[in-house]
Amino acid sequence: SLQDAFRDPSSPFHLPPGTQGPASPDPPAEFLHTEAQETRAEHARTKMLELGYDPSSFWEQRIVWGDHDAFQHVNNVRYVRFLESSRIEWMVSLGKEIGGASRADDMLAGRGISLILKTISIDYKRPVVYPDTLLIAHKPHPGPLVSTSDVHKTE
Repeated sequence: SLQDAFRDPSSPFHLPPGTQGPASPDPPAEFLHTEAQETRAEHARTKMLELGYDPSSFWEQRIVWGDHDAFQHVNNVRYVRFLESSRIEWMVSLGKEIGGASRADDMLAGRGISLILKTISIDYKRPVVYPDTLLIAHKPHPGPLVSTSDVHKTE
């Protein structure tokens, strides 16, 4: 588990009791972009497509040093910000696809029919650290059919 990684002295995420994260950032990576990274990114995109994610929703989020917290990993609240940024970009893309720039503007302003975020829940699998890059993707939830009384439209 994530907590175990912080407690395990052999883990790169271990912080001994009474200490804090690093006083300064790691030195810059020698190669910020490699063929191996590109291969991993393409593999991730292929997997997302296989799982039914909309390619127009793909959002790459580079991790910067300031995303870290005192435990030297990305602060949990940052993930919600990343997800929200990518969701809004996807919504703009959908709006443009179905009705051009004015439709996208309407969706952002809550005019007419738009997308509503009902819930957000995150299961943290492993720490994310600088200089990682996340690939975030979205797809519509195949929820139950709704009646017209469940739809809210604003003019």
